[in-house]
Amino acid sequence: MTQQITIKRNDRRPYIEASFTNPDGQPLNLTTATSITFTMSPQGTDTTPLINAQPAIITNATQGLAEYRWAAGNTATAGKFYAEFTITWPDGSTETHPTSGYLLVHITRDLT
Repeated sequence: MTQQITIKRNDRRPYIEASFTNPDGQPLNLTTATSITFTMSPQGTDTTPLINAQPAIITNATQGLAEYRWAAGNTATAGKFYAEFTITWPDGSTETHPTSGYLLVHITRDLT
């Protein structure tokens, strides 16, 4: 799920869509997942999350699809960010995606 997302400052669409897969490349079945959250932090030395474990929405559990819908203020700061999703399972265990590296989010300045 290596992905780069570019969005203009203060925009709230498009949503960040995620397609989770097993190590064999098959869709990860999210039917029993108790939650999925989204976290985004600035690239560089400041690792304080701009978005910290906010709920994502499962859009198709059997196909491993979910999305994060930007909230007001999420894209107010232009810059480059790392992001990831965390799936929580019924036994309390967690699984972070992508499993290697991060999603790359680039919020570009707008002209207004």
